[in-house]
Amino acid sequence: GGTLYATTGNPVNATWNAATITGSLTVTVTNSSGCKATAYQTVSVQCCTAPQISDGGNASQIAIFTSGTYTGTLAINGNLTIDKNLTILNSTVHIAPNVIISINPGIKLTINNSTLDACKDMWEGIFINGTTPVQKGDPQTTLIVTNNSFIKDAKYAVWAKEAGVYQIDNSTLDNNF
Repeated sequence: GGTLYATTGNPVNATWNAATITGSLTVTVTNSSGCKATAYQTVSVQCCTAPQISDGGNASQIAIFTSGTYTGTLAINGNLTIDKNLTILNSTVHIAPNVIISINPGIKLTINNSTLDACKDMWEGIFINGTTPVQKGDPQTTLIVTNNSFIKDAKYAVWAKEAGVYQIDNSTLDNNF
């Protein structure tokens, strides 16, 4: 608990130090005449936990992805942009609610013998951001899901724009819309 003060036009940020918490927020606004108005809001924070945690961003800027292959257990708590070729191999990836994994044009994401699932409520899915027209010889934006992999608990699992390509072999899309 505590009190935070802000002046007009300046935001106030409150930080909870727990992976999953529901808290109450009371906001009281007082104008220069002393008139007060109060509102109450319940705030629920739903983050995933795992030995490795990514708050999202560009894959090329995240240390655990610099080799181009990730192996292990990972939690993704923010939108992740695949901006370099990446293989997720023999891994379990828990994904926070509404998170999107987006593959940039000309980039390939391979999911090999791995599971991507929700840690709480459904995540958004994998978006293949293809471009058209694709010129002969240009790299295609590609998702490969192979070797007993699972994509689970996503609203859209996989969706592609224009020339996005996906290949799903010997794998399962489960509990998706």
